[in-house]
Amino acid sequence: MSSKVNTHQHWYFDANIFQPSAAQMKFLLTLLPDVDQAKVIKYRSLKDQKLSLISALIQRAKIRETFTCSNEDFTIKRTSHNKPFATSENVPILQWNYNVSHHGSYVTILSDHSRPIGVDLVQRSVRKSWKGSASKYISQFTSQLTFAERQACSNHTCEWEQYTHFFVIWSLKEAYIKTVGKGLSMDLLSPSFQVQFQKLSSENVTGTASVKIDGCERPDWEFSFSSLDAQHVVTVAKGPILGGEYEYKCYKKEPEGMEEVEVVREIDREEVQPTQVQLLDILSPADQVIWNKLEECERSAAAGHLLVTAAQ
Repeated sequence: MSSKVNTHQHWYFDANIFQPSAAQMKFLLTLLPDVDQAKVIKYRSLKDQKLSLISALIQRAKIRETFTCSNEDFTIKRTSHNKPFATSENVPILQWNYNVSHHGSYVTILSDHSRPIGVDLVQRSVRKSWKGSASKYISQFTSQLTFAERQACSNHTCEWEQYTHFFVIWSLKEAYIKTVGKGLSMDLLSPSFQVQFQKLSSENVTGTASVKIDGCERPDWEFSFSSLDAQHVVTVAKGPILGGEYEYKCYKKEPEGMEEVEVVREIDREEVQPTQVQLLDILSPADQVIWNKLEECERSAAAGHLLVTAAQ
């Protein structure tokens, strides 16, 4: 008997439409290990708490759906540079890996069955206004952007296009770093990107990129980017097949007697269209039941409060 594994799907979650009550937040926190609960509550703002909470929940949902398992069947660990990966004695994770990012109001996650994956979200409206112009703003990043990258940004005639090109390059570097899993200690001038825009407008940005690493062309890397909305751009990096170049080893030999797993390989594409998920999509069936009951109780309490207020 074989089980199908969906190894290549891109999800995103809009935290703006997620408005939990205090009781609902408390319940969702109980679904996480203590270490992840601590990470969520350390943030002071509710917005940051929500993003951290959804990030933790969506990682577990991705693993559960991919391998048709429960939370008890796997453990999420982190490399020394904080890149998450899943490990298990019960399910054949092998070379499957994933990456998650959040920025602005979105959380996004993407996985792949054999290639190391990195994903980054950038809000292209976030910048320092005191620099006065796009060229002055971009010129301060000489330690992060190569001369060719800065020149490519300045080749645009419109300021918003220059800013957009800059943020796309920045996001490409973040996605690359997250794929390799070595953290911000890496030399950001090592990867130099050439961006090919397919669409470049104030509402929609899509395209691909090629990279030189330490001056060498690297066609074994693939990069793509696309808009989630008018302000947010998501970037995806796919590295070479996992090997000694990468720090983390998240795959194991299949235990004897484990059922055969059929890996469903989607057709290779430059861009995997993100799918929006809601809260119930990232909860287990049992937790969905509890959540629905909690929502029903809160609606009943709110209706009772309105009746009391009206009677007064």
